[in-house]
Amino acid sequence: MLIGDGLKGTDEVLVPVEDGEYVKEAKIGHAIMDADILISLTHFKGHELTGFGGALKNIGMGCGSRAGKMEMHSSGKPHVSHEQCVGCGMCTKICAHSAIP
Repeated sequence: MLIGDGLKGTDEVLVPVEDGEYVKEAKIGHAIMDADILISLTHFKGHELTGFGGALKNIGMGCGSRAGKMEMHSSGKPHVSHEQCVGCGMCTKICAHSAIP
């Protein structure tokens, strides 16, 4: 077993993301970047925000350093388009995390 971003989660490499619309660089565990091969033993599961995840989602999230994972999880914030909002309050009612005031 290998901890890709070190024992304290601070051993990372910044990897440029070519043509990244939302992300310009990814924070990846240094040991992951040094590896010659990656074997993923994964399962298939449903996820509330991203639909169904498997090997690609687990590799994408799992290879990130601690700071990278914090960035990935904190970037998903609700947005209300005021031009399209009719003020019905439905978004507030159906939000599973009460994120929309």
